[in-house]
Amino acid sequence: MLLELINTAKTSRSIVAAITLLQKAVEGLLEAVALFAGDAEMIRYRDAHLMILKALQDSRAFGEPWVNRQVTK
Repeated sequence: MLLELINTAKTSRSIVAAITLLQKAVEGLLEAVALFAGDAEMIRYRDAHLMILKALQDSRAFGEPWVNRQVTK
């Protein structure tokens, strides 16, 4: 599902798609923290969600202040 959201945000370039992607990335990250058992697969799962958040924070995308505000909401 996360991959679909990435493709949708990439092709549409709308704020709504970016916010949806950001929300799912944060939800997935919180889920990984709750279930984290040190498993290599869970580490990859967590890292994938972190990479999405870092990519959205890039100044060429939406910027750090915007992402931080959305995550705080």
